[in-house]
Amino acid sequence: MNSPAPMASDEVEQIKTQIDDAFNSISQNDPDRARRLYHLGARCSFQFEQKGLPEFLDSAIRAHEEALTAVSDDDPERGIHLTTLAIAYNKRSERTLSLLDGNAAVDATRKALELLPSNHPDRAQCLDNFAIALSWRSERTGSTEDLNEAISAKKQALDLTPIEHDSRSTRANHLGCSLKSRFERLGLMSDLEAAIKQFEESMTTPSKTPLD
Repeated sequence: MNSPAPMASDEVEQIKTQIDDAFNSISQNDPDRARRLYHLGARCSFQFEQKGLPEFLDSAIRAHEEALTAVSDDDPERGIHLTTLAIAYNKRSERTLSLLDGNAAVDATRKALELLPSNHPDRAQCLDNFAIALSWRSERTGSTEDLNEAISAKKQALDLTPIEHDSRSTRANHLGCSLKSRFERLGLMSDLEAAIKQFEESMTTPSKTPLD
């Protein structure tokens, strides 16, 4: 896929002004503040994916951070706000290699998982997000503890995924990759054998999702 074309400086400044105006239009006392900020963050994330402008991603994070502060600790939507914020942190950490954002992604996803019941339909995806953040941080810091926790999260996500689910093959492949990484670090044959098993499953399980 081609990268977005660079934008002229005056166009960038115009976009910044529009974003600021969007934030200013949402009153601190608006009873629907959290929802409106959530949708603003989603729009900024979409625009970042389309245009590649860092300001959009920064604004998405700002919107999701403010949305999170606008809901109470016991709000049923709090987990959603934490999850979307974690995804935005993770995107920025991958772009800037910021360990600060990487830590924030891990922390936000961990908190989201704590709010999700074990039978929640979104738990497997949240575990996937958690594993992605942990794996990225492990690659940056060399932390085996993070890699171990990422493997545990991927195993849980796979266990929650039915055999016929579209994501089953991809999750098995991702688990295999992490097990292979741990084998390369620690040299445990049990990890290599488990990785091969997961790769074999990923190739025999039907999937509509391309392998990464």
